[in-house]
Amino acid sequence: MKKERNVSSGNYPYINARVRGMKSKLIKKEDYEKLLHMGLEEFIHFLEESDYKKEIDFFAMHRSGCALAEFAVAENFSKTMKKLKSISKGTDVNTIVRGYLKRWSIWNIKIIVRGKYAGESPETIKSCVLDLSDPKVNIDELVEEKVTIEDVMEKTGLTRNCSRMIDSIKLFREKNSLSYLENCLDWYYYSLITEFAKRIPAQESFIRKFIEKEVDTLNIKIILKMKREKFLREEILKNIIRYRSARGKLKTWDEFVNAPDMDSLLELFSKTSYWPAMEPGVKDFKESNRLSMLESGLEKHVLEHAFLLLHQQPLSISPIIGYMIAKRVEMKNLGMLARSKEVSLDEDFMRRHLVIAGA
Repeated sequence: MKKERNVSSGNYPYINARVRGMKSKLIKKEDYEKLLHMGLEEFIHFLEESDYKKEIDFFAMHRSGCALAEFAVAENFSKTMKKLKSISKGTDVNTIVRGYLKRWSIWNIKIIVRGKYAGESPETIKSCVLDLSDPKVNIDELVEEKVTIEDVMEKTGLTRNCSRMIDSIKLFREKNSLSYLENCLDWYYYSLITEFAKRIPAQESFIRKFIEKEVDTLNIKIILKMKREKFLREEILKNIIRYRSARGKLKTWDEFVNAPDMDSLLELFSKTSYWPAMEPGVKDFKESNRLSMLESGLEKHVLEHAFLLLHQQPLSISPIIGYMIAKRVEMKNLGMLARSKEVSLDEDFMRRHLVIAGA
């Protein structure tokens, strides 16, 4: 196998200057406060007066309401990511941008698989994916009605030399549950990204720490879900993503996996740095057995940490990756606001789920 070279730190004044211009168009903290008080129509008008104007005008010909907002925001995100790939071409920044965008290629595959499982039309499925011009994910071909879920996994190369992916397809068919496939896709992406993190220079330690936080968060969610469903220890360990930290220490979760019950598990988590993010959702879990609020708190925690990337050495790679994550957060925030306003959820709910730098 060809050994990938390490990514150099370096200075990227041109790319950073372009990114600073793009960063200036991100929605500000004070604007989010205004958005909380708006109805859905006023919210969409705000987007039309912002960097989302072209996308709102385009999709308004066929869509309205929440769908109009979500499609416009997703299209704007796709264009932004492709622009970053273009302006960084021929540099190590491009390598990192493409590495980060693997997340969205996997996300697209999940959307396609879910759509096929639900019996959606090719047109409906295609409208839900992000156009990132990934040569390995031919959207038009994959959404065709004759293409099966197994075909999707094969055509994207995910089953090549990956026995775990093949096993997950078998389990999907046996149990008629997409969770096996989706868990394996998460494992595949984060296994790639943790390997990629090893190539990032020590000077860009914030990027490595962010990747490690993302992997930790996924592992916590896996342990919580599988413990709740009373999976055996061996099954849980199969789904854990192990990695070595920048200092070479192997991160394992054996102590948590070995917890005899959920109360003992939560007691162990209460002694970790993730507990402040988890604690608000624990009460809801104990009352309803739902993990959604707990998981939302973890996701918010890791994304808030990512904003620190924006303020690292001004000409290095970190602010560029920080901007990409900030744009992802903006897409998540605006989608949440649109969906919440459509069903008239209260401002307190929306405020709790917003991820804002410095909030």
